[in-house]
Amino acid sequence: MTTKTKQYAIQSLAACGFAVMRSTVAWKLRPDLWSSAQECSVSGVNFAKVEIEGTLRLTVTLAGIGAVPVLTRSLDRLAERIEWVTGIRVEAIESEQPAAVAGNAQPMIIESQRAAADRLERTKELAATEPPSHDCALRRDILKARADVERMAA
Repeated sequence: MTTKTKQYAIQSLAACGFAVMRSTVAWKLRPDLWSSAQECSVSGVNFAKVEIEGTLRLTVTLAGIGAVPVLTRSLDRLAERIEWVTGIRVEAIESEQPAAVAGNAQPMIIESQRAAADRLERTKELAATEPPSHDCALRRDILKARADVERMAA
């Protein structure tokens, strides 16, 4: 792994909580590290093999690009975050093995996944609730939950 590739992964994780490990995406996101897509591709030969302690390795399918490896520390709204940063729609997210996880970091990742699943369940339950007719915090929360569930279904 080259220094630039590792720098890209670490800085991407720090900045947005994930790192798309494909040279075509990395070069567009960080033209300050590479002068061209070709240089990025040559220097990032091992993009798919980068391992950062405490991260979860996923395979994300990006529209027009295909399956790419992604390192992340959190699954919370990951598809949205990837689209916000890259401008590329996420079509699917598949879990892989955790990358270079420290001995006690594995339970933290599992707990994070459980917490995300619990939040999703609570959001769906709230969305199914009938909102009050008057404007209040509960009504706004229910309407926001419905919008979130609708967005996740799309």
